[in-house]
Amino acid sequence: MLWLLTERRSAKPSLRRQLSQTGLQSQQLRSPYEGGGETYTWLMLGRSTRLRLRVSPGARSNAIVGKHGEGWKVRVTAAPEDGKANAAVLRLLAERLELPSTSVMLVSGPSSRDKIVALSGIDAAEAERRLGQSR
Repeated sequence: MLWLLTERRSAKPSLRRQLSQTGLQSQQLRSPYEGGGETYTWLMLGRSTRLRLRVSPGARSNAIVGKHGEGWKVRVTAAPEDGKANAAVLRLLAERLELPSTSVMLVSGPSSRDKIVALSGIDAAEAERRLGQSR
């Protein structure tokens, strides 16, 4: 889950101390607007990971075939038109990883066979374990 907090540049040091004590990852960026005077702090809450995929649309059945280099080989029956294959890949991953569909998001490669998918609510080791299970 990704949260965006907006705080004034003159934020109290106690807020920064509380963030560091919780152990949350944060990244601060300056506002692109000169007069804004705001700092954007992105906090990553919970577990998350990204997967590399090699997708073969128009297959006979939907399946996660196995490892393909550093990523996973995925086959879907949907045709690669109007985002149908992408939607099928995201549904298949959500089902196999036992995640809600809102936790699986396409990050890059909407018109390519090589894709990167962001998963929230699961770490890399658990995702690898669940994808490796035969079904």
